[in-house]
Amino acid sequence: MKRQLLTAMFCFCAIGSTALAQTDLWIRDNIGDTGNEPNTTTSVFWASPDIGVSWPNPNSPLKPNPSGGAVNWVHVKVQNRGTSASNGTDKVHIYYSAASLGLSWSTQWINYISSVGTCTSTVFGDEIGSASVPPLAPGGTADVVIQWWAPDPTLFGCLSQPNHYCMIARIVPGITYTETTNIVYNTQYNNNIAWRNWYVVKLPPGPVNPVPPATVIARNVQEVATTMRLRAAIADEAAGNLFDNATVDIVVDDELFQKWQANGAQGENIEVQNGAIRMINADAWIGGIIMEPEETHQVGFRFTRKNDDFIGTAGIDMIQEDDGEITGGERFEVNFAPDDGADGLVTSTPDEPKVAEGILVYPNPSRTEF
Repeated sequence: MKRQLLTAMFCFCAIGSTALAQTDLWIRDNIGDTGNEPNTTTSVFWASPDIGVSWPNPNSPLKPNPSGGAVNWVHVKVQNRGTSASNGTDKVHIYYSAASLGLSWSTQWINYISSVGTCTSTVFGDEIGSASVPPLAPGGTADVVIQWWAPDPTLFGCLSQPNHYCMIARIVPGITYTETTNIVYNTQYNNNIAWRNWYVVKLPPGPVNPVPPATVIARNVQEVATTMRLRAAIADEAAGNLFDNATVDIVVDDELFQKWQANGAQGENIEVQNGAIRMINADAWIGGIIMEPEETHQVGFRFTRKNDDFIGTAGIDMIQEDDGEITGGERFEVNFAPDDGADGLVTSTPDEPKVAEGILVYPNPSRTEF
């Protein structure tokens, strides 16, 4: 029976074979990733440049966000950094989850049914499908593509960003380090697991400002109460560009704001102005918030342009820490671009994954229903 799914931001994860360190299929976590396990070149493991989505056709330009309620094509760039060719038996499995910070493997990624706000008994995450990786010579590359009928965003009025998904890509077999419930650990320690949790916020000049807040779900994925901290960190060296040209407010729902105030309104590099939590520096946080098991809230950013003449991009991460441990994050790319009537989407981003010049692979049959 066809199930209706929640549309959310995407995050991908990929896993590949590393038998005897001869064949080593992998997916980058970041631009500077070399494939070593664990990856020590970054602390941000939710911004893989090798996962992307195209629509309406597999050869269409890659888009920053999926198209809800329509056919999309998920692309995963797989490379062989080993010394021998792979044999074509490896598979890329791709999973999605609703735009979230707190994500636990594999609970929120496989047939995850939950309730958030007005969305009751809704599928918030599941496996999209899998496809074989063709035999790859040492140094070879393949663009593995899987068809995906993304959920209809009109079904999810509880989310402010119904076209925002978190995705994981896993190449199996070949996991080096045994997976845990912590997806950050799994991604850092296994080069055949990659994750993309990225949303592009278009901030055109003129009367359309301020744009609605861009939000995701903060969730306690532990079985006990935890103390949550939300960090907001500039993701590149363009901090001056962002703060010179926009105000940045940390947005939380009313219930979470009240809990935060009741626990002393702990935080750094913020100012509270008329109920808004405004960032005043490139690394800010609010914390001391007690979260019960499975408790969820909507959090994110509101960006308001100050300079209509500026054209450029800047990245900022929302990071969730529970009892001092990072449990997830989301990359928000702020695009200071002219209004081109593209429904808040842009056609490319600086770190957007590109279709590999190698082999293009499709599953047969494609999985388009859940």
